[in-house]
Amino acid sequence: MKRVILIFLFLLLLAAGVVGYWQFGLPGQKDSAQPEPVMSEYLQVPPLVVPVIEEGVAVEQIQLRVELELAGPSSLEEAEEKMPRLVDAMLAQLHGLMAYRQIREESNELPFLKKRLQISLEDSFGEGELRDVLIKDISRRPLGTGVVD
Repeated sequence: MKRVILIFLFLLLLAAGVVGYWQFGLPGQKDSAQPEPVMSEYLQVPPLVVPVIEEGVAVEQIQLRVELELAGPSSLEEAEEKMPRLVDAMLAQLHGLMAYRQIREESNELPFLKKRLQISLEDSFGEGELRDVLIKDISRRPLGTGVVD
């Protein structure tokens, strides 16, 4: 009887070892199916200045400092070459959005602006190259009425 119990315990330990190896693998062993993550590169965009126009008069000026998070040095070089086109796409998006009073006056406008800027830039990059659009600073400056007496 002792012998049967010892054999059963040995088989139980062996099965536990096989299951542990199957679940966790050997220590220090890497899964070769997953590629190493590429470090992000950041590109500072020149300040974007957008006038807010109401009824044909500039009433406010909004300035944004934006940084692009890119997937690696090759994406950074490509984005630097495309910078005029990227700035143009962002300015066109901002001009369209700032025409809506609701967007300018809401306190939670930054996530919406960030998402819209990212959408406007995705066509300029390949799949997975543009990781994020970071709004570093936003400032507003009211302008005069524009009416001269």
